[in-house]
Amino acid sequence: MTPERPAKTLLVAAGVAVFCSLMVSAAIVYLRPAQVAWEEIARSRTVLSLAGLLPEGASAPDRMVAMRFRELEVLVADLQRGQFDDAFDGLSFDMDAAWADPAMLTDIPRASDLARLGQRPRWMPVYLRMEAGAIRAVVLPIRGQGMWAPMQGYLALEGDFTTIVGIAIEQHGETPGIGERITDPAWQASWIGKRAFSEAGEVRIAAAGDGRVPRERAAQHTFDAISGATVTVSAVTDMVSYWLGGHGYGPLLQRLRTAGGQPP
Repeated sequence: MTPERPAKTLLVAAGVAVFCSLMVSAAIVYLRPAQVAWEEIARSRTVLSLAGLLPEGASAPDRMVAMRFRELEVLVADLQRGQFDDAFDGLSFDMDAAWADPAMLTDIPRASDLARLGQRPRWMPVYLRMEAGAIRAVVLPIRGQGMWAPMQGYLALEGDFTTIVGIAIEQHGETPGIGERITDPAWQASWIGKRAFSEAGEVRIAAAGDGRVPRERAAQHTFDAISGATVTVSAVTDMVSYWLGGHGYGPLLQRLRTAGGQPP
């Protein structure tokens, strides 16, 4: 073996590695728009399902999802003021960018931070299903800290802004086979029809048997527990409780109740 051969071998290997890395980078850049579009369709599908605008038990094609999403009114809520902010266009508002932009974030008081977020955007998108000039359902994005990792999803309320019509957990890092059951349609269905607020307007929603809801009110305010996943279920409960509370969507929901479900 001549002295040049090991050097040539190393150069060839380095060249192949650089070439492959460039190809991978180019593929990521090229495919990124498709990935973003797929994520948007997936989110739109979830929101439409919760709002009751997709047929149950059927897989709607992407084109239908895109068309039906236009039936929603997408507004941006200023959570600090508890009202919609027409300075933003709901359809073009980038929620992920808002979470990543320090200028958009506000600190959450420790006593209020049930979801263990630390900070949240001052502005969040809200999805309204309108019928005959009135709000029939509202879908709210929610985020919080799970047992092992952040989780995020959506909560939908009827036009009384109290009765839950659905919940969907889109992203999480919970324990496979146990905590991940929060994505089980059967468990999520146990939330449907539950009242998220007491008659006095206090947030009141919990898993059955965890003691947060008086026994005599359990049928109205409790959803199914998950055996072996108490911490995960408590994290979901805390996440929902935070976002429905005074530092989340609570003031906006109260304003909408006072307006009798009429659009802003």
